[in-house]
Amino acid sequence: MAGKFAEVYLKSQASEINLPFDYLIPDNLLNDIKIGSLVIVPFGKREEIGFVSKIKNKSFIKDTYGKEIKEIKGILFTKPFFDLNKLKLAYWLSFYYISSMGNVLKLFMPPGYNYKINRFIFFNSDKLQNLFDKFPLFIQFNLEDKYPEKDLIKIISEKEKITESKAKNIISKLEKENHIKIKYELSELKIKPKLINIYKLNEKNFLRLNDFSDIKNISQKNIINYLQTAIEASKEEILKNASATQYSLNTLINKKIVIKEKKVLKRNFNYDNYFKESVFNDNFKLNIYQENCVNKITNFIGSNINHNFLIEGVTGSGKTEVYIRCVKDALKKNKSALILTPEISLTPQLYSNFKNVFKEGLAVYHSGMSENERFEKWMDIFEGKINIVIGTRSAIFTPIKNLGIIIVDEQHDVSYKENFGLRYNAIDTVIRLGKILKIPVVFGSATPSVSLKYKLSKDKNSTILNMPQKINDDIKTIKQIIDLKKIDKFKEDEIITNELFYNLKNVIDKNEKAIIFINRRGYSNFIICNDCGFIPKCPNCDLPYTFHKNERKLKCHHCGMEDKFSDSCLSCNSKRITLYGTGIQKVESKIKQRFPDIPVIRMDSDVTARKKSHEKILSKFISQSPSILIGTQMISKGLDIKNVSLVGVINIDSMFALPDYHINERVYSLLTQVSGRTGRSNSHGKVIVQTFKPESIIIKNFINESYEDFYNKELLNRKELNYPPFTNLINIIISDKIEEMAKNEIYKFYNDLIKIINDDTDKILGPSPAPFIKLNQYYRWHILIKTFKINNFISRFTKLLRIIKINKNCRFIIDIDPEWIL
Repeated sequence: MAGKFAEVYLKSQASEINLPFDYLIPDNLLNDIKIGSLVIVPFGKREEIGFVSKIKNKSFIKDTYGKEIKEIKGILFTKPFFDLNKLKLAYWLSFYYISSMGNVLKLFMPPGYNYKINRFIFFNSDKLQNLFDKFPLFIQFNLEDKYPEKDLIKIISEKEKITESKAKNIISKLEKENHIKIKYELSELKIKPKLINIYKLNEKNFLRLNDFSDIKNISQKNIINYLQTAIEASKEEILKNASATQYSLNTLINKKIVIKEKKVLKRNFNYDNYFKESVFNDNFKLNIYQENCVNKITNFIGSNINHNFLIEGVTGSGKTEVYIRCVKDALKKNKSALILTPEISLTPQLYSNFKNVFKEGLAVYHSGMSENERFEKWMDIFEGKINIVIGTRSAIFTPIKNLGIIIVDEQHDVSYKENFGLRYNAIDTVIRLGKILKIPVVFGSATPSVSLKYKLSKDKNSTILNMPQKINDDIKTIKQIIDLKKIDKFKEDEIITNELFYNLKNVIDKNEKAIIFINRRGYSNFIICNDCGFIPKCPNCDLPYTFHKNERKLKCHHCGMEDKFSDSCLSCNSKRITLYGTGIQKVESKIKQRFPDIPVIRMDSDVTARKKSHEKILSKFISQSPSILIGTQMISKGLDIKNVSLVGVINIDSMFALPDYHINERVYSLLTQVSGRTGRSNSHGKVIVQTFKPESIIIKNFINESYEDFYNKELLNRKELNYPPFTNLINIIISDKIEEMAKNEIYKFYNDLIKIINDDTDKILGPSPAPFIKLNQYYRWHILIKTFKINNFISRFTKLLRIIKINKNCRFIIDIDPEWIL
């Protein structure tokens, strides 16, 4: 029996009122409203969009307080957008990341909607005469059509010569008297369908022909024959495939034998297969480590049992092969698969590898696609047309049917953490989703995050699988460290050292490829005037501008502020300017000077803003030998490109200065990942790391390929300082354009916060200025909390947030398990 009441979370709800409201389900909607339905409900004097979370026969509010329950006004879609399992995930996200359910449930909605409500008027045919007697103006309307309420109000206002407010009252009265019915639709103004002309036979007129006796023209007959088979086609397709002329097509249209219609052109976003050779081959024999991984994982696919797997596999060990075999097993068992990758730059290769094997039923989903493209892919997934989704973290929330396995590649990457809005971590989110769906979740990395490895090693429901050797174990990678303290700066360039230059020349002579990694955009870190000492800084962030030589601009990499640079001091107009530090543009310039006849390709966020630019850049690098690819972090992981025999690492030391407890892990992972881009095919590889700190324990562990030693030492350091994985961190940031306001507000908050702190389980650091105290015009103060019992703390903290007020002019951020504390 259908329930009579629905619990509804409002889309616009604030976190401090994170409760559903009861609404009465009208009789005409009883069979349509389900968990996951998007509905229109009255709230105060306005109408709001809400998400149905529960259907029940009784209302506690009505039974307990005797309050009259308002009625749901309408339903926006016939199919629900999320089911009970996704609702369970939403409850967890809302609790753990301290956000309203309305804010969380928006993640599960299709992209591109602006969620504005359109009201449409339908006339009740049973009461037409009564309506005409009251308002003769309605006689002129086609009463079978629907009319936007705004248009109808305007018509009544003009015809009756009354204000629009009074016209609106008339509409409300007609609704109460049941002369009209209101239906609701979402405005889709942000989604702009692309229309094309298509042509097809006019069946009504075509059937009267019986034969082609009155069609003498061969070209016209060809068009008719073609459209009988093709059903519909574009003009270009008809003229080409039917060997016809435009004149013949126009003649058939004039005779009304062929009709022209508008049709929405589907944007089928995918990547061209620039990786022509598939990694998968049914005849390919897995090594013992790969086989062990596949067997262990596939035992859980379709078993209705959740289990977590961490594949700790060295770079080039064949993890993608394992993923493909597991997905193939899932499809055999009528299950679908979700494969996550941390960055858009990695999706072209991953998609191509899977596309070469599975051919159909794949979709890419990430923010590099247009809203129209994401909307169409979302709808394909929603309608069950897709059984393999490959994407970045937002793909978690796509409506995949019958999910059987989740795979997270390059698990160590910090990009799995969202840094705006709902600051969820995709790693923890898929672990929770796997538990809810009772399916296996697979993580893969050569350098798994310290926290996840420790967590899974202590969990009985998890297994760590090792893949310690490359597919071709005979191929070796030589690692060489250049101590920059020992080079003669009068004879040698510390950016392109002699050793790096000679090795690059050797690669070019052998017609091979090289990758140069530098972790900094722009040309130089900052500029300084040699006369007055002025350093140009971003006015929004109070941090030095980075100089971008190609565009002759000074840019802030934090807020995007730009300023023109004319080679003169902005303070005293002196021409005596010094460029300090090294960015990717400077490295590019020096290598092009040294190797003017060799393709030198750059890949960083400044040149990958356009859609599919990652694919184009990598295709260019792959198709040319010899060639040199220079890039930032986006080239450091996941790429499997043949004939890359050298990797050079420039200026890794700049990362050591960042004030973050993760930084040792970041540097070790980065070095390991970028070194894995060489020595992957049939030729040996070499890695050259230029550093001022060759004695660093991180560098030594990297040289010895000893992740386990690094992991154990890092655990000891973190345990001593009570950092994750032994505690959880919460970073609370309050910011304002006036620093004193931010400071005062954080101290007020601190005085409330200490009332709920348990000295046995919680520790507060701060309040203090954030490491980057000013960003994008806002001064930032923060409090860092360490807790041994995260769920208990969140419960106490959430109660506190309900009773305290933060100045509405201040920005307030709660970051659970932050990846950066800057």
